[in-house]
This record gives sequence, C-alpha cells and structure tokens, in this order.
Amino acid sequence: MHRGFDGIRLGFATNLMQPATKSAAPVLVTGSHRSGSTWVGRVLAAADGVGYIHEPFTLNQAFPPTQRDPKHWYQYFERDTGKHYEAVLRDTIEFRYPFWSNLFRVRSRTDLRAVRSEAAVFRRHAINGSRAIIKDPIALFSAPWIAETFGAQIVVCIRHPAAFASSLKALNWPFDFSNFLLQPRLMEGPLAPFSADISRLAGHVHSIHEQAALLWRCIYSVVDRYRKNYPGWLFVRHEDLSRDPVARFSDLFQHAGLKLSARAQAEIARTTSGDRTLANDPRSVVRHSGSNICMWKSRLSHEEINSVKQQTADVWPKFYSNEDW
Repeated sequence: MHRGFDGIRLGFATNLMQPATKSAAPVLVTGSHRSGSTWVGRVLAAADGVGYIHEPFTLNQAFPPTQRDPKHWYQYFERDTGKHYEAVLRDTIEFRYPFWSNLFRVRSRTDLRAVRSEAAVFRRHAINGSRAIIKDPIALFSAPWIAETFGAQIVVCIRHPAAFASSLKALNWPFDFSNFLLQPRLMEGPLAPFSADISRLAGHVHSIHEQAALLWRCIYSVVDRYRKNYPGWLFVRHEDLSRDPVARFSDLFQHAGLKLSARAQAEIARTTSGDRTLANDPRSVVRHSGSNICMWKSRLSHEEINSVKQQTADVWPKFYSNEDW
C-alpha cells in the first residue's frame, strides 16, 4: 500500500505495472477528428475480449494512456523516427497503465478516483489478455508505422468536408498549422503538395471553415493514397454508417475479426436511434444517425458551403459525388 494524494491510501499492489499478457493484433480506428472515430471505436469496444484505448496520440489530456505524449498534433512517425515512441505505445497497447506519471497530475480527489479507476480497467484488460481497440484520429499520419510495428488492423473513417467544417464550427475548434510546419518529414513527404497553403494559414487568423477545408484536404489526400497502398485496410464513410448502421458495422466487425455480440448490437442501436434533437449536439455519439448526415446544411451558410466545396475540389471527388452536396 502506498500513501497518495491528500493522505488517501492507494489500494494498488506493487505488481500493477508488470507486463501484460501479449494480446491479439490491435485495431486502430482513425481518420480526421470529427469523422466518427469515437462512435466506431466505442461500438467495436462493445465486442467481447477487447479493451478501449482513448487517443494515445492526442496532446494535453488530463490523464493520458501513455507515459509520454508525442510532440505535435498529427505526429508523423516512420520506422526510424518512431523508435523512441515504440516502447511507450507498446506499453499502452498491452494495457500497462502509466499510473505513477498520471498520479503526479492529480489535483483533487476526483482526479485520484479517475486515475485509480482507469488503472484498474487497464489492469483487468492486461490480466484478461484483451485485444486493444485504439481510437485515435490524431494517429492518422502514423497509421502505416503503427500497422507495420504492431501488426495493427486499420479502420479509417471518412466524413464529408462540409460535415467536418460544420462540426469544427459548432465546437469553435481552430487548428494551428504550425503543428505541420514543425515536422519537416511530414512537410517534405505526405503534405508537400500543400506546403504553400499551410504556410499561408499558419500563424494567421482565418475562419474556421477555411481552416477546416485545408485540414480536410491534407488529411484525405493522405487517406486516398492509403486506399491505393494498403488494400487490407478498411475505409468507411461516416454517411454510409449512418444510413445503414447494422450492415456497415457488421462489415466492420467481420473485418476486425470480432464477434457481433448482443452487447455490440445493443450499442449500435443505442448510438444510432436516439432522439433527433441529439443531432444538434456535436459532442454526442448518441443520436438519430439518419438525421445527422446533412446537419451541415443548416449549420453552414450557403456561402460557407460553396467555399468549402471549392477549396476542397481537388480531393472530395475521390470520396464523394456532386449529389452528396
């Protein structure tokens, strides 16, 4: 037993951080942020014998699932540059929770309860040899490295550019493009075609829908190359999942080698057949999925829609048709 925050005793044995049993190949659910990756990840995590890991590549989490964060949003790791992060991510995939590093972040009893609870969940998955379902859109550019290094199966979520822009607008989420500029290999490699536009938007004030358009182009131009280079990955459009969730999620479970259990089926129903008014909440994964498909038409002005369509015209025809506008 160890003395913890504010004199509270921590009921954790010293073997909490011992290596986990090696589990089956992890599944990475990625795409752009606001692409439905949380929805997909949570539904897949309702399968038996799996454990959910929330965004190991995402910065500034109160209690991250990894002992060390990457340096930038949308960090780009390759075989050589990812070596220093490999052991950190492997610990996470094998459900070794960074208990002591997160303990130093504790500032309240509520924080302490959260850390203890998460550590207990990780420990249970480690003991059971659970298979990791990693939900992280911010890992998108590093997905090939994750697939190669950890044998991960990759699921990539795709969402309409106007829906993406609409969601960022509703949440008032800008993006700092210096996260791209500070990664020379990313700028010289996957994002080289967008160098001038990224430099133009970095460090200057632009509308969120203009930022969203460029960010969508950067992300989904890379996704289009992934479709050509990695035929074993699964690519799913948010709109297709929303229109026919039962059939499309059945395909997802089959691709991942997971059983579509009764609990998973209940989770699909719970997250797709909610009140239509829930579609107005951009943070909720419980909504009426059919009503959510074209919510962007009411959130964005006609001028904003036309702007997003024009700015993304070099990429969106690879995933959508004119009828989708």
